[in-house]
Parts: sequence; C-alpha cells; structure tokens
Amino acid sequence: MPSEMAEVVFEMVFHFFQALERFLYEAMSLLSKLEEIQEGLSKNEFAETLDGLKDQIKKNQHVKKWIVKAPVEVLEQEGEKILDSIRNPGNGEESEGFSTEDFKSAEQQIKGLMENLHGKRKKLRELWNIRKMQLEQSFQFRVFEQDAEKVCHNFMVFGFFFFFTLEVIN
Repeated sequence: MPSEMAEVVFEMVFHFFQALERFLYEAMSLLSKLEEIQEGLSKNEFAETLDGLKDQIKKNQHVKKWIVKAPVEVLEQEGEKILDSIRNPGNGEESEGFSTEDFKSAEQQIKGLMENLHGKRKKLRELWNIRKMQLEQSFQFRVFEQDAEKVCHNFMVFGFFFFFTLEVIN
C-alpha cells in the first residue's frame, strides 16, 4: 500500500511540475512576443510616401488584432488551474512530497507572469493608440505636403498668367 501511495504522490508531483513548466514556457514565450511588438510600436519611423504610410497603417491594424487576440486569458486559466492544485493538492489527501517552498515559488512565478502579461497587453494597447495617431498625423502631413507642392507648381505654371491678367485689367 505505501508504494502505491508513493506512486500516486509521485504522479501528482510529476503532472504538477509538467503543467507548471508548460505554463511558464508558454507565458514567457507570449511575454517575449509582446515585448517584441512593444519595440515595434515604440519606433518613430514613418514612411516618406503616402503608399508607404498606408502600408504602415495596415500593418498597425494587423498588430492591434494580434494584441487583442493574444491568448492572455487562456494562459490565465491555465495558471489558475495550477494555483488551484497548489492550494488544494489532491482530493483531500496528504500532500507528502510537496515542498512548501516549491509551491510558494511556483505561486509567485505564476501570479507575477499573469500580472506581467496583463500589464504588457494594457501597455501595448496604449502604445498602439499612440502609434495609430502618429501614423494618421504623418499621413495627413504627407497629404498636406503633396497638396502644397501642387499649389506651388500650379502657381509657377499659371501664376504668371494670372498676374499678367490682373495687370491688363487694371
């Protein structure tokens, strides 16, 4: 009987740490991807042409979709399941073989990662909105710049004729 109990405990510990390792890997991977997106959103590089800016605006929309669809809630659910297994190890059975320090450390890591993921996504939404406004302003500036060049060109071509016409009328 004791060896069966030890097997059960070993299996519980093994599954717990396997789930914890998978969660930590997935959470760290997602956090890394979110940081990569943050770097991209923080750049102040804008295309010099309207077509280039249109492409940047389109890519920025794609980034927003990724931010919104980032599986933060899925990871949070997985983290909560692991936290539940820490708080309630087994169905009322003794939790022999489980180190309290291991559980506390795992609990802190899980909570910290979940907070970081939520905080990072919130920050990315803010940065995305800032980037969106910057791209729109840059686009408007390029349109204005293009219109001003057309006005200057038209004045150069037709301005002399207009000036000459005013002189004749007076």
